Amino acid sequence: MPPLPWVEVTAASKRVGVDDVFGQEWFGDPTGGNHTAAICGGGDVIVWSIETEGRPRGVGCPDCGEAILYACPKCDKPIPGEYSRNTLKGGGGTPPGYCVYCRKAYPWTEARLERMRRALRLAPEFDNLPPETRADVTTVVEEIASGTLSDKETHARFAALERRSRPLAVVCYLEAKSFLSDALGVAIGTMLKP
Repeated sequence: MPPLPWVEVTAASKRVGVDDVFGQEWFGDPTGGNHTAAICGGGDVIVWSIETEGRPRGVGCPDCGEAILYACPKCDKPIPGEYSRNTLKGGGGTPPGYCVYCRKAYPWTEARLERMRRALRLAPEFDNLPPETRADVTTVVEEIASGTLSDKETHARFAALERRSRPLAVVCYLEAKSFLSDALGVAIGTMLKP
């Protein structure tokens, strides 16, 4: 069989216009071409793009059993997944923490925030802090739990928390390590070792 002829793909894409095919108008998506992700209420990504991978079978997460969500429960807009212009597989390792449309926390972020707040409330050291420090600590913990910080920023927030109250930093780390990246979890754990 003779080899297939060479096709100049870039020239064709320039004639048609990549944005005409993959842009906002094509998908009707104000986020600029995101596909819809399927993510369970616990934050496990089932598929990054139901458009390319199809809807998952069943209604519950195979890992935790939580219901699979395709849209924000608050505004009913699709959960952004795979980005159509520059990725063909996966949208990254962690699901988005907040809806890009209504800016409200997704259920997995709300659950994480509530676990971190409860850990703070139950820690005896928290009650012994002055009110302004308590407010600062609460803000730091909510930033950590939001999942919107980079690893470097999260590490810096834990270092700030440790300077205010080492026991609270340890309590928060024990609650947060389930959603921290492995490398970050090790780095913070090492920082907090006695």
